[in-house]
Amino acid sequence: MKRKKNMQLLFLKAARKKSREDEIAQFGHPINYRNVVVNTKKYNRKRDKANRNKSGSLYFLWKENSKFLSRSFFLLLLWRKINSF
Repeated sequence: MKRKKNMQLLFLKAARKKSREDEIAQFGHPINYRNVVVNTKKYNRKRDKANRNKSGSLYFLWKENSKFLSRSFFLLLLWRKINSF
């Protein structure tokens, strides 16, 4: 025996689908209302630490991996970076 679907739920689902299609038509993509936009000017220790490590500075590469990198290899990388401009 088939279960009858609640008509209110069907109307709600149809309204949500139409609203989503309207958003896509207007903006080109669905809008995410759940994520909060983060203020980049506000102090954020975690983000600052990530940016510091991604800075591309060879000093951080050598400092963190000093056990594995020899000094001459580090100087070679530094020389290549300086002369790449």
